[in-house]
Amino acid sequence: MKTLSSVLFIVVMLSGCSASGPIYKVYENGAIEKAVVYIYRPWRLLDGAGWANIHINGTKEFALRNEGYGVVVLDPGSYDIRADGNMFLTNWRSRPVTLTLLVEANKEYYVRLLPEADDVLFAGSVTAVSSHANFSILSKEKALKDIIKTRRVK
Repeated sequence: MKTLSSVLFIVVMLSGCSASGPIYKVYENGAIEKAVVYIYRPWRLLDGAGWANIHINGTKEFALRNEGYGVVVLDPGSYDIRADGNMFLTNWRSRPVTLTLLVEANKEYYVRLLPEADDVLFAGSVTAVSSHANFSILSKEKALKDIIKTRRVK
């Protein structure tokens, strides 16, 4: 019975760490001369219980949870997109990562954030994993394979 309780506790904890908004749908851009940028994170076990804060030009836009996405509408120009967090507040282990994105009016951009493992250390019953995160700019066709499984974050 204790094992069942432990398993249920872990499942509940991990499910609470994923994005819980509406499932992905195309953002209807009613703004003329603006770009739409989707920033998303497909489900991964690595850092699954953590989230990165997404900043655009130094302003926090949203917290990007596992299996989540956010949408920003931007004027044409150059933007620094930053993902950061810490073990204490967001349970995000990766160092901050920044991407400079040049956007054009009336275009869509898909930016994927993925944590990746660097090293794994086993010491008895303890496992330690070091990781980093990377941004990737993907075509709509490639991004749709992942983003359709994500949920919108606030």
